[in-house]
Amino acid sequence: MASIEVKVPDIGDFDAVEIIEVLVAEGDRVETEASLITLESDKATMDVPAPEAGVVKSLRVKAGDKVSEGDLILELELEAADAGAPADEQAEPEASPETTTPEEAPAAPPAPAAASSSEIEVDVPDIGDFESVEIIEVLVAEGDMVDAEASLITLESDKATMDVPAPVAGKVKSLKVKGLPPMQPQERNNLLESVSQRSHVPTGGSSTYREAHEPWRQPIERPSSN
Repeated sequence: MASIEVKVPDIGDFDAVEIIEVLVAEGDRVETEASLITLESDKATMDVPAPEAGVVKSLRVKAGDKVSEGDLILELELEAADAGAPADEQAEPEASPETTTPEEAPAAPPAPAAASSSEIEVDVPDIGDFESVEIIEVLVAEGDMVDAEASLITLESDKATMDVPAPVAGKVKSLKVKGLPPMQPQERNNLLESVSQRSHVPTGGSSTYREAHEPWRQPIERPSSN
């Protein structure tokens, strides 16, 4: 049977580290990664594991010994089962061609098609301490194609306006919000005219506006002395 030497592995900058416990004896059967000895430095303790499964053929250390990297701990005799393992592994490839056929490999590509039809919901992002912020403009319509980061709607608070961007590129399937109705040209002219009239009243204004909106300024008719 084959045997291997198990030595102290890399333990960093430590040298002459004490063995505080030997966890196996000669003749013991150990599994891979089973602890063999415990080392203790002035900062920590660590176990040295078995690199392979086998039977402890001879121990070269005892509790209280001080060891460094590369020192021999024990000889491990590998089990016969391990030697027979390669024969089993050689038998497995013979069966694999029967279960793996060339036709099975091309079956994977259709997966990307599902990703192209996925849908996401776009929610209002974090807008700080504001609540019930008004949508003053909707910048897209159902069926529009949008790029990532393209503006979708415009919000307005009492302090600022902000656009909500698209998180990814795609097509607008449905709109769940609406903005203010667009202002017609005549409505815009009326609004500007009204603002213009109001802005000129404090500096004089027209008599027509004063008569309509400030009746207390109209002249009072006095009765004739006749």
